[in-house]
Amino acid sequence: YIDLSSAKPGEHIVHLQQKDFNLRSDARVIDIDPAKITLLLHTMEQRDVEIKPQIIGSPPQGYEITSIDIIPSKIAVLYTTDLENSENIYLTTVPIYVTNLQQSVKLTTNIVAPQGVYPLDESSWPDVTVMVYIRKR
Repeated sequence: YIDLSSAKPGEHIVHLQQKDFNLRSDARVIDIDPAKITLLLHTMEQRDVEIKPQIIGSPPQGYEITSIDIIPSKIAVLYTTDLENSENIYLTTVPIYVTNLQQSVKLTTNIVAPQGVYPLDESSWPDVTVMVYIRKR
């Protein structure tokens, strides 16, 4: 295996060797291609960040958005500490178009994350429920 326990953040070139692979006794490495790999290591931190709905357009004339609820409104993320403005990190939903909406709507949608921000459970982002409340003026 490759021991990265003392590696510092940054770019590292790792030369792969037969001893880096843990194989069954009846298997062996014949060739390693590529013989080296480049790893980019980052320091990561965890925190809860806000999810903001990405609203596109406005309701037709005579209608207005009275409120928007989003569930969950925050989730835990991992982020690289070298991000610019890391104190201002937030997530958004995919665009929600409200141009033709004349009544309230409940949507299940996806999260859009900035580069360097990852789901805490390391698999995928959860779905988000957005409720857009619309009323006639």
